[in-house]
Amino acid sequence: MNMEKVRKHLVRYQSLYFVGVIIIICLILFGKPLLYEKLVGLDSIGHLSKVSYMKANGLVEWDMSWYSGGPFLRFYFPMFYYILYLFRDIEFWANFLSLFSIFFTSYGIYLLVSKLGKKRYIGFISAIVFLTSLSISYYYFVVGNLPFVFSLWLIPFTFLFFEKSLE
Repeated sequence: MNMEKVRKHLVRYQSLYFVGVIIIICLILFGKPLLYEKLVGLDSIGHLSKVSYMKANGLVEWDMSWYSGGPFLRFYFPMFYYILYLFRDIEFWANFLSLFSIFFTSYGIYLLVSKLGKKRYIGFISAIVFLTSLSISYYYFVVGNLPFVFSLWLIPFTFLFFEKSLE
């Protein structure tokens, strides 16, 4: 086997390998709540009760004061609630949307750092660092704030699109 061909093949498909590893690590670290359909964090019950309220009363104009007396849909990312409203099993889909967000946040970090650092492996290391202790401890111990976890994926893509617009 020609080693030059193997090296070219690895370099050409390096991004696919990195993304595959990121997917596997996300599933290992954050897939358990999805598989067992368990909610993570006590605050998640409150957020899912808001979706249940929406299912019972429809998408009405509402100004329910939740935290600190503030309007609910102005303090939280409403897209999470509207997407979850479309599904029947809200516990499963809440966990799925959280896993989706964590993967795309990591993937967005990979793309952003790879573009800025001009090296794919630096982006890969940055994505893996995001998936380690900081996100694990936040996801399993502090979370429950499902709309916040769902909105994380917007951060690296916003920076990436902003950087592209500056070019």
